Amino acid sequence: MKKDIYTKENIVRHLEDIKKSLRNDIAPVIDLYMKHFFQTNEGIGFFAIPRMLFPEIDNLGSYYAGEINNTAKNAIGFIKAYFSKVNLEYMNKGAFIYLVYRHGLMHQHSPKFISYKKKNIGWAIHLSSNGVVTTHTHLKLLGKTIQIDGRQLYEDLLSALDFYIIDIKSEKRNLIGNFIEAHKEMMGPLSKTLVLGKYRNYIKQKDLQFLK
Repeated sequence: MKKDIYTKENIVRHLEDIKKSLRNDIAPVIDLYMKHFFQTNEGIGFFAIPRMLFPEIDNLGSYYAGEINNTAKNAIGFIKAYFSKVNLEYMNKGAFIYLVYRHGLMHQHSPKFISYKKKNIGWAIHLSSNGVVTTHTHLKLLGKTIQIDGRQLYEDLLSALDFYIIDIKSEKRNLIGNFIEAHKEMMGPLSKTLVLGKYRNYIKQKDLQFLK
C-alpha cells in the first residue's frame, strides 16, 4: 500500500495482504509441527505459534486505536472488540491471555504465572490438527491453568481480522482515520531526537557513531 494514498480500498487491500501473509507464514508451520508429532510422537511448536501471532495482534491493535504508544492497551482493545465476535470468552479473558502468554513469550522464554487470591494460575498450550483437536479446551480455566490452542488462536485471529475489515469497509466509527494515523506513525522514520529521548535508557549517542 502506498503510504500517501489512504483510500478505503487501499486500506482493505493492506489488511487482506496481512491475512494472506498470516496464511502463508503460519498455517504451513503448524502443519509441519503436526507432521513431526505424528511421525515421532513429540510435540513441538507450542511457544513458536503464539510468538508469531501476538505481534500481528499488537499491530492490528495500533490500527484500531489510532496510535502506537500503548501497545498492550491497544491490542487488548482489539481482542475485546473483534476476537470476542469469534468467541465471547475473549471479552472476559482476553486481557489475561495477553498478559500471561504475550508478555511471557515475547520478553522471556515461557508464559507468565499469575498469583490471584492465593492461587498460582498457570498456563497450558495445545496445538490441534484436523481430526485431532484440543480446541474444546481453548480459553478454558481448567484447575489452575488457563488453556490456549495455537491453531485455534491462529484461526480466531483470521476471523477477527475479517470482522475488522467488514467494519473498515462500512466506515464504522473512526476506524479509517485511526488506521491512517497509526500507519503514518509506523512508517515514519525515527528521528535522532526521538531515539535519544524516548529510548535513552538503552540507546546512547555513542551507539550511533557508526552512522557518521
